[in-house]
Order: sequence, then structure tokens, then C-alpha cells
Amino acid sequence: CRARPCAADPGAAPVCEPDCARFDELNPGYAGLADGRERLARDARDLALHARVTLGHDQLRAEPPDFDAAAASLRRALVHARQLGRYRQTQAKIVGLALATAKDAHRAGLLSRAVATLEAARTVIGANERPRVDGQLARALADRGIVEANREGSALDAPAADLRRSVDLSPHGRRAQLSLGIVLRGLALQRWGSGSLSGARTVLEDAVEALTAALAHFPDDPEIAEERRRAQDELDFVREQFDESGR
Repeated sequence: CRARPCAADPGAAPVCEPDCARFDELNPGYAGLADGRERLARDARDLALHARVTLGHDQLRAEPPDFDAAAASLRRALVHARQLGRYRQTQAKIVGLALATAKDAHRAGLLSRAVATLEAARTVIGANERPRVDGQLARALADRGIVEANREGSALDAPAADLRRSVDLSPHGRRAQLSLGIVLRGLALQRWGSGSLSGARTVLEDAVEALTAALAHFPDDPEIAEERRRAQDELDFVREQFDESGR
């Protein structure tokens, strides 16, 4: 008799049946209040909001973290927040918690954990809060890509993908722009070494394109200009070999 959730909306706060004759007896804290049932529903939703945010944060910081569960908890928190008229404030709080959690992971050298934390938050929040996440996500992706690219014997496909995404999220990140060009040139060499001349050509075309775009943001940068020149020279050479071999 006390309360039950709405079957049509699993995210709804529990509410007391409108015709419950024992409301005052079962809910003494709200007894005698004209809007007792509404207050109970609002307070229950407020408690659910707090619990979901706390749970999501704990799931992000768990050992090991459960990013899918955290995203689900935070998404449900936003359902309650919308009903309480606190959607924007709750979004900002979720972003703040995610940024702090990711920063701790980043400082500890747990770059994949930092990336996954920010990705989880990004799936939950709206476009208005996304720039705050995207800036830190771009830095984490760039650092992960650079660290992996510098690992001896590393295949460069994954680092190239990280750096490309970093540049997409934050085109004004010079370090990621320059590193992307360098890594793409290295990836082209790996393609060549594996016997794929056409693969090397395609990657070098991407490198020239990426570095040309970088120069649009940093037109007077000598390192980026030099890297683009090298990529273009290598592309011209590979094209000559490709034309001669027909492969």
C-alpha cells in the first residue's frame, strides 16, 4: 500500500497509491500535509538521483571499473534530474566527477582507463557539456597514442587511430597534429615492410592530408612544415615505385 513504481516508467520514483487510506500511518513524516504524496515522490526521486550519481562514480573508480554499469547508473540519474528540474546541474556534476576520475587515472599512467572513463561520460551527457570532456579526452588519446607509438616493436595502427581521434576532437592540439603525421609516416614504412606498396601509398596520402590540415592551424610551424615535406617526398617516391611495379 505504501508505494510502488510506475510500471510504464521503470525510471520513475516510487509513489504512493492515490487512494491509499493508510498514507499518514505508513509515512508519518508526511502525515497531515496537503501535498504529502507529492513531497514523498519528490524526496524519493531526490534520493534516487543522489544514489545513482554516487553509484556511477563508484563504478568508475572501482577495481576494475565497470564503465557500462557506470554509464547506465548516470543515465538513470539524469532521468530523475530532469523530473526534478535539475538536469543541467546534474550534467555538470557528472562531468566534474568524470574529469576528476580520468585525471587521477591519467596521472597514474593508466591512459586506457582515463580514455574509457571519459568515453563513458561522453555517452551520457548532452552536447552542452561535451566540450569539457572532449578537451581532456583529446589529451588522453594523444598521450596514449604517443606512448604506444614509442613502444619498441609496436604496430602503429592503434596509435594512429588514437591520434586521429584526438585531432578530430581538438584540431588546435599541435602536439597531436605533429605526432599524427610522424606516426602515419612510420605506419607507411610498416606497410612497405610487409610488402604492401599500395598500403604505404594510401597511408602517406593520409599523412600529407593530415599535415596539410595541421598547417592550416599552425601556418608558421617549421616542424609541421618539415614533416609535411618529408611525407610528400616519400609519397612521390612510393608513387614512382607503384607505377613501375603496377602493384
